[in-house]
Amino acid sequence: MKTKRSAEINAQLHAKLATGATPRLATETRVARLLFPYQGDTIIPEIKLWHDDVRPCPWDGWLWVKDNHHAMQVLQTGMVTECSLDHDLGAKPDHSDPTEVVYLRGDSQEGSGLDLARWMVFNRFVPNRITIHSWNPDGARQMALVFQAAGYPCELRPWTA
Repeated sequence: MKTKRSAEINAQLHAKLATGATPRLATETRVARLLFPYQGDTIIPEIKLWHDDVRPCPWDGWLWVKDNHHAMQVLQTGMVTECSLDHDLGAKPDHSDPTEVVYLRGDSQEGSGLDLARWMVFNRFVPNRITIHSWNPDGARQMALVFQAAGYPCELRPWTA
C-alpha cells in the first residue's frame, strides 16, 4: 500500500522524468521499492505516458509529454507500460478563433506522432498497451498500421472534447 509520502516521492520521480533528467540509480532503487512492484531484485516501475502537445491528460497519474524528443527520453527508461499518442504536434491555429482546439493543425519541426510510432517500433520501445487518441483520422490509422505491421496491438480512440 502506498503511503502519502511515497505518493509524493512518486510525483517527484515523474516530475524529474518530465524535465528530461535521468534519475540516479541508487536513489531510484531505494525509493522505487516503496512505489513500484518488484520481483526479487528487479524493480518493475510503471509510467503511463500521455503524448500530446495541446491537450492535458484527462486521467490522474499519467506523465504528460508535449513532443517526440521528450517522449523518446521517457520511453528509453523502459518504465512505460502504457501510452496514449497524438498524431499532430506543433499546433498552430488555422482558424480565426485560436481557442477552438478542433481547428489546430500540427506542424512540428521534429515530426508527428507517426514519426514517434516508427521510432518506437524500430528501437523496440513499445509498451504493452498503446492507444492513439488523435483527432486526425488518417494520421491515426497510419500510426496504427505501423504498430500492427510490427505485431503490436493498439487501440484507436479518437479524441472527443
